[in-house]
Amino acid sequence: MDKDKLQELANSARDTAEYISSEEGCKTSLVLPFLTALGYDVFNPKQICPELLADFGVKKRERVDYAVMYTGKPVVLIECKACSDKLGSESVSQLFRYFTTTTAKFGWLTNGIKYLMFTDIETANRMDVEPFFCFNLLSHTDEDIEFLSKFAKGRLNSNPRTLLKLAKKKKQQYQILSFARKVLAGESIIIDLLKDNCLGDTLSGMSNSELKRRFSEYLVKEALEEANSKLDTYNIETELQAALPKLLPKGYKPEVKYRRTKSSVYAEIGGDKSKQLLRIYVMGSELKLQVPEVVSGSITLDRTSDIASYGKDICARANTLIPKEKKA
Repeated sequence: MDKDKLQELANSARDTAEYISSEEGCKTSLVLPFLTALGYDVFNPKQICPELLADFGVKKRERVDYAVMYTGKPVVLIECKACSDKLGSESVSQLFRYFTTTTAKFGWLTNGIKYLMFTDIETANRMDVEPFFCFNLLSHTDEDIEFLSKFAKGRLNSNPRTLLKLAKKKKQQYQILSFARKVLAGESIIIDLLKDNCLGDTLSGMSNSELKRRFSEYLVKEALEEANSKLDTYNIETELQAALPKLLPKGYKPEVKYRRTKSSVYAEIGGDKSKQLLRIYVMGSELKLQVPEVVSGSITLDRTSDIASYGKDICARANTLIPKEKKA
């Protein structure tokens, strides 16, 4: 796997994705280069087969966009959508149909930026409804890269059982994190469970709204927030210091200083509070981004590195804070 090619593709996609309006454009400009970065010869049908036949029931002559091949059989099915596609349930259903008609153990649904990866953890030979992993070309960690590399040419088929076990572990991690977020948010089903199983007489008569308020105030929330490094402001500051400089225009070298509080991290020009470039803060179980005067309200992030998707907004804010004559 060529990490440099992957980074070059990410840099290019950041500038061009909004101009790629069609599915075909997404395939040519983003998906095929992505597969190339994984080490595949996209012009060799023994490695990457385009338009693989995947008939399903009465639906004949259906074809999946690409298939990663090994010894003449598909291993990964890849269904492509336009960059603007949200990769919702309708697109997942289409990949689901293809999955059941082939011997492939993995299915990818992509818009060229996000790659949702599926397998059959829940029921053999039946694709799961939820992905076990999502790779974001514009926002990923070293851990994401390491996991993606297991699908690179030469590694994908070396030990498929191990990869399936890793996929199962990834999905379990996702489900546990989702449950933790529901706990942090005090969702009604969690409150009901708490009342039925965990509370003594002094709290059993509380209304759900009052219990939810108390629940969100006390130790469960604090303990889970501390355990979730994505919501730890020390880690947020560290990740922000690594990600932010890459998003500013070339040759633009402002002195950015970082300020951290219990729930927020601020990036400020010269440490001047009146020149706030952005703010990332924790609200309950969510991570939020604010770019003053450029983006109205706040944006929900999955992780700090997701600010890469808002590089243009951050640059626009930076340009309002430093006059052109002071730019390097």
